[in-house]
Amino acid sequence: MSVLELGDVNGYYGNSHILFDLDLEVEQNEVVALLGRNGAGKTTTLRTITGTIPSREGTIEFRGDDISGDSVDAISNRGVKLVPEERRVFPTLTVTENMKVARDMTAGDARDIEEMYDVFPVLDELRENRGRNLSGGEQQMLSVARALIQDPDLLLLDEPTEGLAPVIVDDLYDVLSDVVDRDVTVLITEQNVDFALDLAERAYIIDKGSNAWEGTVDQLHEREDLLDEYLSVGSVEAD
Repeated sequence: MSVLELGDVNGYYGNSHILFDLDLEVEQNEVVALLGRNGAGKTTTLRTITGTIPSREGTIEFRGDDISGDSVDAISNRGVKLVPEERRVFPTLTVTENMKVARDMTAGDARDIEEMYDVFPVLDELRENRGRNLSGGEQQMLSVARALIQDPDLLLLDEPTEGLAPVIVDDLYDVLSDVVDRDVTVLITEQNVDFALDLAERAYIIDKGSNAWEGTVDQLHEREDLLDEYLSVGSVEAD
């Protein structure tokens, strides 16, 4: 059984039709990349999955149950956790306090804060620093840690490298690689194609809110025409 399955999903911002009959599937312990140009509908897809933007047509199934009509809180309580592009750390709270808030909001079992510091050694050194004093990369790591402490069944990462310096992107990749090795199921949207494909096993490309291609990462590495047509990035480096 798939962890997540979207079937013919149509999504809207107000009266603007953004997603058109979108199909997508994520299996247990799989990392899937959702790729496309800016404005292709990637963030809308994640927000539709979490219920922030209600879908009007189609089905969104989580572990076999249709969640397309559920509230944001109900979907979150099922174990679907979004790390938004905006990060949204609490600026006046310390790193530890930020994680305590996330832990205390967990409907089920939460992970221990010390475990998060093992995964994110950079944050371990910043325990008492307030959110507003963290760099962009540190805030991103804290945002991921807050999601992981809730022991998600499905982790949604929305453009995690947006606005980060290359050296910070490398640090974030190391952390997320460790997260993936812990058998976390992940759906990631990313403009940095190399970053996403190094983490993922399969990929979807969407264009103007519709499915344009799907397949394995190895297959995509062999399709420079797709990268040029839909992502405008030319070739990507294979592992």
